[in-house]
Amino acid sequence: MGVVFAAEGPRGERVALKAIARSKPAEEAERRARFEREISVCRSISHDNLMPIVDHGVDNATGSPYFVMPLLEGEDLETTLAREKCLAPDAAVRIVLQACRGLAMLHQGGIVHRDIKPSNLFLERRDDEIVVRVSDFGLAKLGELSGSLTASGTAMGSPAYMAPEQSTSAKHADARADLWALAMVFYHSLAGRPAFERAGSFFHYVVDSAKDVPHLQDHAPWVPAALCRAIHAALLRAPDARWPDVPEMALGIEMAVGAAAAEATLHVSDIRTASPAERATVEPRAILPESWHDLLRG
Repeated sequence: MGVVFAAEGPRGERVALKAIARSKPAEEAERRARFEREISVCRSISHDNLMPIVDHGVDNATGSPYFVMPLLEGEDLETTLAREKCLAPDAAVRIVLQACRGLAMLHQGGIVHRDIKPSNLFLERRDDEIVVRVSDFGLAKLGELSGSLTASGTAMGSPAYMAPEQSTSAKHADARADLWALAMVFYHSLAGRPAFERAGSFFHYVVDSAKDVPHLQDHAPWVPAALCRAIHAALLRAPDARWPDVPEMALGIEMAVGAAAAEATLHVSDIRTASPAERATVEPRAILPESWHDLLRG
């Protein structure tokens, strides 16, 4: 829906400028509304793990709205995964926990992202450190704005990371759909592939109520059982069975890996492929939870 340019600000500073991509006249009104929604989200919520905007306006020549962001150094997680395939577990954990902090702030503001995927997690380089920025709020569900833009029964999002309830009605997807999507990003980061590599395989899963999300250890047997269980607790078909919110999910991940690993700073050097020795490890097989409450019972 948008196009981003590297640009120069009025004082000569380098910035990123996002404008609406050209579209058919019939699509123009909705695209403008979604673009203005993205501006509203960025203006209403400020957090180090969210993409900020520094200015916005309307182009005098074209009448098109735009907004301006810092031109950050780094790359999105999709680019990282295309190069590294499967990440070392400690790196994947720290990326996801930073994303959790940004998502928690969105949810506290009553905002559901609805399009969490690797390309919407930007890994900003700050000298030797990495700061994860949740970005692209064009599909976000923001209070009363969502009602006029998303019809009931409309699927919206990216199938590889989309919660099953969102595939049938994005309008009724709540914050637990973002938990599913982030857990799918986690799954992809560890396994080197999404749980559902084709849209058809995902929709077959949605239709066949007897099917489960493929066991993470089928593709990444080196992932510890406790971490595997914490991830799958966000990938349960019924929203009520999943982690109830982002802080609980983050706590579950922290309990699985330990506080020291969860709270460690993410460095540029940490972004690496899981080593042959790590991938040669076969951890005990995790018994997947039927509800997030199962993790509380051990």
